[in-house]
Amino acid sequence: MKVVVITSPRTASTFYCEQLSRQFDVPNYNEEFTQNSHHSKFLSESQVKTLNDEVVSRTTGIFKVHLHQVLHNDNFLNYPGRIKHVEFLCSDADEVHYLWRRDKIAQLKSGLIANFTNIFNDENYTNDVIDIKISKQTYDEGIKRIWEHLKCVKHWSERYPGTHVYTEDIIKENYKPYRQQYNFNVV
Repeated sequence: MKVVVITSPRTASTFYCEQLSRQFDVPNYNEEFTQNSHHSKFLSESQVKTLNDEVVSRTTGIFKVHLHQVLHNDNFLNYPGRIKHVEFLCSDADEVHYLWRRDKIAQLKSGLIANFTNIFNDENYTNDVIDIKISKQTYDEGIKRIWEHLKCVKHWSERYPGTHVYTEDIIKENYKPYRQQYNFNVV
């Protein structure tokens, strides 16, 4: 079973991919495709292409793609063939899932908090409540970024039909994926 999860950040996609991996008993490659392309890896275009050639050729597994990051973000290599890689992943998959979050404000806040604190998971949490103060400009830029991500995923879903799944439907009642608590304010 090969499943591609197309999503935007802060949708509980890591949790969802872990669930799919257990359900289908296949490896979870999570964001390997997306992460290979990030500039922080200090890889050349040809190295990224070679790595992602290998990733997309895998016949089983769960593959998560933050589509907007791969296609439009300046922090990711714009290597030749990157769109073809995503197209091949989708056309070769047994299933394509589009993961959305209904609560866009919660998604926005989660993204702003993660970027502000550089905490993207729940591994290093404290029992303290962390105060977060975000400028109105940063908040507005976050709104614009969320809509860009959503438009990109929507456009892709029209080209490669699949199953639409919502964060709020996959998380258990009262499930809190992160133990760290924040006091979030726009100033």
